[in-house]
Amino acid sequence: MPQLIAALSHHRQILLAAPPGTGKSTVLPLEILRQSQMQGLIVMLEPRRLAARHIAAFLAQQLGESLGETVGYQMRGDSKRSAKTRLLIVTEGILTRMLQDDPMLESVSLVIFDEFHERSLAADLGLALCQQSLEVNEELKLLVMSATLDISALQQTLPQATVLTSEGRSFPVSVTYQPVPSQIPLDKHCARVVEQQINEHSGNILVFLPGVAEIHRVRAQLRVPSGVDVYGLYGQLPLEEQRAAIAPPTDGHRKIVLATNIAETSLTIDGIRIVVDSGLERVAQYHPGSGATRLMTRMVCQSSAEQRAGRAGRLESGECVRLYSGEQLSHRPRFNDPQILRSDLNALLMQLKQWGVESNDLNWVDAPPQGILASSEQLLRQLGLVDEHGQLTPAARQVSQWGCEPRSGALLLKARELQAQGCADAIKRGAYLAALLEEALPRSETGQLNDALIHLNAFQKKRLKQQMRRYLSQLGESGGIERPEHPLDGLLLAAAWPDRIGMRRSDHRHYLLANGFAVQAKRADSEWIVAIDIGWRQGHASGQLYLFTPLSLDMLQQFYPNWFGWQSVCEFDNQKQQFISERQQKLGELTLARQKNEQRDGQALQQGWLNVIRQRGMAWLPVSDKAAHFRQRVQALATWCPELSLPDLSDKALLATLEQWLIPYLDGVSGYKALDCLDWLNIIQSQLDWSQISQVNELAPVTYRAPSGRNVVIHYQAGQSPRMSLKLQEMFGTPQSPTIAKGRVPLTIELLSPAGRVLQLTQDLASFWQNGYPQVRKEMRGRYSKHPWPEDPTTSIATAKTKRYLRGG
Repeated sequence: MPQLIAALSHHRQILLAAPPGTGKSTVLPLEILRQSQMQGLIVMLEPRRLAARHIAAFLAQQLGESLGETVGYQMRGDSKRSAKTRLLIVTEGILTRMLQDDPMLESVSLVIFDEFHERSLAADLGLALCQQSLEVNEELKLLVMSATLDISALQQTLPQATVLTSEGRSFPVSVTYQPVPSQIPLDKHCARVVEQQINEHSGNILVFLPGVAEIHRVRAQLRVPSGVDVYGLYGQLPLEEQRAAIAPPTDGHRKIVLATNIAETSLTIDGIRIVVDSGLERVAQYHPGSGATRLMTRMVCQSSAEQRAGRAGRLESGECVRLYSGEQLSHRPRFNDPQILRSDLNALLMQLKQWGVESNDLNWVDAPPQGILASSEQLLRQLGLVDEHGQLTPAARQVSQWGCEPRSGALLLKARELQAQGCADAIKRGAYLAALLEEALPRSETGQLNDALIHLNAFQKKRLKQQMRRYLSQLGESGGIERPEHPLDGLLLAAAWPDRIGMRRSDHRHYLLANGFAVQAKRADSEWIVAIDIGWRQGHASGQLYLFTPLSLDMLQQFYPNWFGWQSVCEFDNQKQQFISERQQKLGELTLARQKNEQRDGQALQQGWLNVIRQRGMAWLPVSDKAAHFRQRVQALATWCPELSLPDLSDKALLATLEQWLIPYLDGVSGYKALDCLDWLNIIQSQLDWSQISQVNELAPVTYRAPSGRNVVIHYQAGQSPRMSLKLQEMFGTPQSPTIAKGRVPLTIELLSPAGRVLQLTQDLASFWQNGYPQVRKEMRGRYSKHPWPEDPTTSIATAKTKRYLRGG
């Protein structure tokens, strides 16, 4: 602590690594309040709502005060703070909102990023923005801390930071492994292990499971003696039940807490000295192709496994049973991949635009993927939140003030617009649906939204009502419409999910969505839908439709006329092997109507070629053998002699630059057969200048002039040595292997028998003549006696002829 307080006095950026149980969240903030000279607000960012509330309450209790006095908290929809608050625990996007309202953070002296190893999207964005605030506010300081901190990555991001580490005083934890047997379900095996631990050891048990379903299944399997209470602990649980799970057990009782990774950090559950770790977690993974995010179950990383085990050693020595093997854990990465690399970035991109920067302007620990940012830009334009110049619209600024996600904001904006156009109760229903989008909705047999809403649990209904009231208040309304079905549902949800508007395919089993992704439905009774919940599988072109609401095309065209338009399209007809030109009425990737276009649009034809070639790949093009051989030579030489700066002729590079090197030659070409008539060698060579072509011909020649006088073709292939085949006698008189590419690359030689069979494959001719040739000569000269087999091939005359021919007979 003295080192930390001293560091805060002299440095503006500090990285603190300390194991679980050392008081990073519960001791350190109060000591900074007491000992430092900071006059402004101290803001501590917590990645989880339950931890934020619990820590704030604990710190206030330590001071003998009520929440909201010296210590307060603030999160979306819930806040306890006052003018006296000096330490504010925040979560989710509250820090980002504070930064947007006051980029200098003038009232803040210190921002603490707790449990930074979780690498939430909000924490990564907050750290990137805070670094810019440091440049304009000389009084501001940053403290980044975690039990398992990737110091090397953070030091690259914050090279000026002072690094402090603490070994802590945690108690020893004995770790054993009991992997799940192949024939036994996880829940059954887990329940058995927990029962064994409760009978063999004292203390309370914390069980880590991947999700709510597994918690319920293990709970149903457990058979525990009287006096042992079983609790669940997960994010969707009512606050009162969450508090009960982390509170001390009643006198004379023990407790078992079945938890998701919400209990991995920050929270201290009284009396835990046994941990049973399934080794699994459920994480959200974004799929750019469908625009959907799904929960995936995976094994935890090594640092998370350490965190979980450490929960057993906070108060005394403990036990950890891992339901997996040590070998499995050794194959996992040290740290998890950050949320910024596996999430949709719609909200993040809006925050960047509101801040007034491009992604590349910020100093990230891990930069957001540019491809996903581009998809988000396109979606925000569809939602009406970004204009054609990439700037936020006035509507976007309204959504930012509401503090909701872009999709929910677009829905609320449409609800307000519809009400102004005379649609009664549009705002009341819109507030309900916007709040609904933030819930993990149950699925129904039919897949229809109105059937799923019947199965909302009491806690979800309560939280839904609170969020709905907040939106209604912001929109100047009250009394939302909570019934399962409403005529405006499809129209309003389309505003949030324009990319998920679906048209039934002719097979009546699939819907094609406006973003081009296809989903299979259990039942496809409605011709048009809005897909709310869809699933996808890695490597599959289509997914599964789980939740939707029907949609009227007539209403869609009436209230969203700017989404529909006619465009000239050239599509490749596989049967005719040529492009068919037509005008199509489109909604995203959906085609609603077609008209034959007698006058072909040249630009549409070019786009058609681009689409079909990129879809089918370079192998689909009838590139001539000479052109293919030249391309292989260039690719090989570019690897061997990078100083030549030859162009990249890989499939990936050529497909990415079709507009530059191929499309100019396709002017007026509408059929596949016409591609055979193109001068492919000239087309490929046009990407090099005259001097580069000369270098290729010199350093990667087409043929090798063999000692026998014959020109032998050299075969080139990316990643392999150049190869040629010729009869062994044709290399007589050549003591060393020939080379190309400035002598850097020896030719691989297939030495053949007089009958054309391979005798030897070598890049070291000298070694072959000395070590391999004597045995070959011994075996071959009797079989091919008409051909020369001299004792010293390095001084003999090379030939492809017989001895008789050489004698002139």
